[in-house]
Amino acid sequence: MPLEKLTPKTLVNRPRLVKAIVDAAERGYEVVEDQLSLGYGAVGIPLVTPRGQKFALTVSFTTSAYTYPKIVKELLPALSATTGHSPSPNDRRTILMQSSERGLRQEVRR
Repeated sequence: MPLEKLTPKTLVNRPRLVKAIVDAAERGYEVVEDQLSLGYGAVGIPLVTPRGQKFALTVSFTTSAYTYPKIVKELLPALSATTGHSPSPNDRRTILMQSSERGLRQEVRR
């Protein structure tokens, strides 16, 4: 199934998308800008419940109000404090980007 390009910035190249997901897992968070709708973005980090259920805590923003450095400096610490998760370069937890396409999930797990 082809991935739909919603904006000029939507990532639809499967190898690049898989790399982006792996990179996000290693970082412990992900920031996307203008990929679903121009002028909007989102930042997400893992959220694990006391019972071990895995979710993503995601906050959307307007790209006119927040730049990537501002998100990392201001929003990410607040999200981290909320979840108790401190993103780090060596963090390999599974995070927000789970595709509805089974094949993509399998590629990411390799």
